[in-house]
Amino acid sequence: MQKIIKYPIWFLLIILSAKNIFAQQQRVDEKKYIFLLDITKSMFGCCGSPDIFEKVRTHLINAIENISDPNAEIVLSTYQQKIIDTWKVKASAEGKRNLINNLKKISNKNVPGQETNILGAWNEATSHLDNKKINIVFILTDGEHNDPNVPIQKFYDEIPRWKNVSSYQQAYMFIVELTDLAIDNKVREIVAKTKDVQIINGIEFFILEIKEQSPILNTEDDLVFTFGLKKDNWNPKFNDLPFLLDIKSDYFELDKKEIRFSELPLKIRLVPKKPLNKLKEELEPITYVNVEANYPSEKFPQIKLLNNSISVQVNNRKEKVLKIEVIN
Repeated sequence: MQKIIKYPIWFLLIILSAKNIFAQQQRVDEKKYIFLLDITKSMFGCCGSPDIFEKVRTHLINAIENISDPNAEIVLSTYQQKIIDTWKVKASAEGKRNLINNLKKISNKNVPGQETNILGAWNEATSHLDNKKINIVFILTDGEHNDPNVPIQKFYDEIPRWKNVSSYQQAYMFIVELTDLAIDNKVREIVAKTKDVQIINGIEFFILEIKEQSPILNTEDDLVFTFGLKKDNWNPKFNDLPFLLDIKSDYFELDKKEIRFSELPLKIRLVPKKPLNKLKEELEPITYVNVEANYPSEKFPQIKLLNNSISVQVNNRKEKVLKIEVIN
């Protein structure tokens, strides 16, 4: 007996796409947080430096506690001239509790008295990267690199090589200047030219990530996508953070361009610049529209957005029917 079952082709495409998307999400949505914490004596107020360790530890504990995905991985290494300790845990309640307990044991009395080797911290972070995960690295320091055995030029030379690392895996590096004594203008200059490396100035640091960076729309339906942000660590005092949405397209504009963090998630509509029937005649079967989300980063240096780009896929196809023959 032979049966002919008719399915809209978009239905089958959705099934196939969903399987592919799910597989991709399994690969790239899981996160690995890598923290490198400076525990040189200056962090505890030695030699005229401000005593900031307790504040830094408190904020770091808050950041760890607010990692919401229990499957995420956390690596925490403490360093001076050398790596002192390294702990690796899953972001489960037990894993985070064990990590925080180790953090709480650190004191001025039980740390060595070495110099600061930021290159060593950088290399340690790189050794923990996982190309199957989104890697988010924080190197926290209250001073400049000053290890007499490692010329600072080697650190300068290493920074631009990060673009080679991030070219084949998702990896974001943040150098956290905990005090103004950590500011190295040469480092800042190099970082400004290096993809996926950023500077955060101050003890607080917050990371945002766009939830859906590749929405798929169709000219036969509402041209609407949802703009939302993921946040594992956040302070409500920044809920009024403004965002400007920008689109560069000959075919569409946005119905909303200025929004606030507190409004998210928010539905954004692509508005055709010409009558829809004419637009359909001009569009290719698939068109990609780039939308960028920007905020005043100079006013909020403690907040970083991992990737500010949204690639909207606009399908310009009517429903087609595919016949599948089932033979019993």
